[in-house]
Amino acid sequence: GIEIGDQEIADAIREISAFQNNGAFDYQRYNLLLAQNKLTPEQFEKERAEEIVLNKLRAVVLSGVTVTEDEAREWYEWFNAQVNLDYVLFSPTRYENVQATQEEIQAYFGDHADDYRTDPSIRVTYLYFNPEAYKTDVRIGAEQVAEYYNSHLDEFKTDKQVKARHILIKVDEEADEKTVEAKKAEALKIYDLAVSGQDFAELAKKFSEGPSRNQGGELGWFTRDKMVEPFAAKAFDMKSGDISEPVRTRFGWHIINVEQIEEASTTPLEAASEGIRLKLIDDQAKSLALEKAEAVYDSVFDGDDLAVAAQAHQVPVATTELFTAKEGPKEKGIGQPQRFASAAFGLEKMAISQIQDLGNGYYILQMTERIESAVPSYEQVADRVKTDVIKARQNQQAKSDAEAFRDKVEKGALFAVAAAEFKVDP
Repeated sequence: GIEIGDQEIADAIREISAFQNNGAFDYQRYNLLLAQNKLTPEQFEKERAEEIVLNKLRAVVLSGVTVTEDEAREWYEWFNAQVNLDYVLFSPTRYENVQATQEEIQAYFGDHADDYRTDPSIRVTYLYFNPEAYKTDVRIGAEQVAEYYNSHLDEFKTDKQVKARHILIKVDEEADEKTVEAKKAEALKIYDLAVSGQDFAELAKKFSEGPSRNQGGELGWFTRDKMVEPFAAKAFDMKSGDISEPVRTRFGWHIINVEQIEEASTTPLEAASEGIRLKLIDDQAKSLALEKAEAVYDSVFDGDDLAVAAQAHQVPVATTELFTAKEGPKEKGIGQPQRFASAAFGLEKMAISQIQDLGNGYYILQMTERIESAVPSYEQVADRVKTDVIKARQNQQAKSDAEAFRDKVEKGALFAVAAAEFKVDP
């Protein structure tokens, strides 16, 4: 039932300092900041309206809440209480003499046989179409390089960059005017020290309240879009070596020291040619590899022997060892083994997969053998079962001793004395 009007929303937005210029709401700045955060005015105003409603609801709820002094003290004492404690650890590994008989091990296997069930495993024959093998068939001329360059000019443009340091004096975005001016005066004193010749990095280490303080306020190289306005506007209007007067952002007052500037530039065709040529060779080699894979794929059907098709098309064929879906193939050179395994386990026996793009080229898979999940014989896993039985015995012994220790202490034994008796360190 809480209602708000358009004027209330508008007034709330006008009060946000990030949208203000010299204390007054700036509509152009408002739209620019929203665009930088990928928001439309309609989206932001809707979010702000919901926030106002929630704040009103919160105020309604809290207006009926009272907290007594005793409740406040109880809360404070609970959350600020501290304790000292002694403890002992009964680690299972301390029971090194625990053993198990053959009969006990076999009985344990009988009760827990399903714990040793194997995962399904498969063997796969596959064809690999490696783009590297097709590069020798690619010819790239100067005209193709120039055509790519002219149609992708943005790739060769570098935005203006600035390397700078800054000193930040924090001011809350919603701070009152008196606080804002007091912080500005503080920043101006530091600015005077900086322009008088004192080392800017040392001043940053001493006075800055920003995260780059320990690095002497260093921000490194950045483009304009990487910094908040109006910090960016000021930094990109300065010359190398300049130190700015304090600049206000939503974080506070910044003093900026521009160290170096790299103007926007475009890499000329001559300098970009070799990189373009290599890229076009890669792209065309990949296209040739895909064309070959498609030709082979179109010639085979589920149930065909993929190795025979590979021989007919003069494509190398390979076969994996048995592998599980969890492990993936162990053979080196297979791109994205888990995606390979996922595609392979989705096949019926002797079925042929669609062409798989696994990053380093194209693959066609055929699942040639499948071994289903099964419980192995006792002889196959006897050593594992023995280890598990001993671990279970050790855990039980540790728990039993811990319970005995607890009982002894609860009956009045001194903690340290009981620890000595059980040979554990408190």
